[in-house]
Amino acid sequence: MKISWQRISALAVVAAVVLAVLIIRHQEAGYHAILHQDHDAAREGLARLAEGGDGTAAYFMGHLTRKTSKPAAEKWYLKSAQLGQDRAIPWYVQLKLQADTGPENCKIAEEVLERLESKARTVVPATFLGDMYLHRIKGCFAKDMVRGAYYYYRAGQVDKRLNGRYQRVLKTLTRSGRKRLDGFKKAAAKKAGPLDAGPFDAAPWDYAAVLESLSKLQ
Repeated sequence: MKISWQRISALAVVAAVVLAVLIIRHQEAGYHAILHQDHDAAREGLARLAEGGDGTAAYFMGHLTRKTSKPAAEKWYLKSAQLGQDRAIPWYVQLKLQADTGPENCKIAEEVLERLESKARTVVPATFLGDMYLHRIKGCFAKDMVRGAYYYYRAGQVDKRLNGRYQRVLKTLTRSGRKRLDGFKKAAAKKAGPLDAGPFDAAPWDYAAVLESLSKLQ
C-alpha cells in the first residue's frame, strides 16, 4: 500500500499531539492529587514538576511542607519566587521572620512587602502587612494601628470578605487616627488609583532587585 508523505506528516502530527497530551496528563498528576487531598502523591508529583521549573508546583510544595518542615518550605517558596511566582514572596518572608526578627530582616521584609503590595492586586501582602503593624504576626515593625488599618482596607478592596477585619480595626481608631488613615488613602489615590500604589513611597517594582533582597534575609 502506497502512503503519501502528506499522510505520514499527518500521522506524525497526530502522534506528537497524543504524546503531548500524555505528558500534560502526567504533569497534572501532582495537581490532581492536591485537589483530592492526597498529599503524599501530591508531594511526589509536584516536587518533580518544581525541580523541572514549574513555579506553581514549587509554590504548592511550600504550602504542603510549611507545617512539617520550615526549611523545606522556605526552599520551595524561594524557588517559586525565583521562577516568577511573586505570590510565594510573602510566605517566604513570613517564615524568615518567624526565625529572625532582627532589625535587618525586618527592614528587608517591610521594603519587599510594601513594594509587592503596591504592585500586586492580591490580598496576601496587604494582609501580612496589616498583621505585622498590629502585631498579629510576631512583632517586627513598631505597632501602628492606622497603618495596619490601611493595609486591611487595601486587602478588603481586593476581596470584600476581608472588609470585616478592616471595620473592626477602624472602630478602635481615634479621630486623629481616622484623619491620618484618610490621608493614606488620598495619597495612594493620587499616585495611580487606590489599588495600584501605596502612600509610603515604596521603591519601584523591580523583580530582580526584590529577589536580591530576599537572598539577604537571614
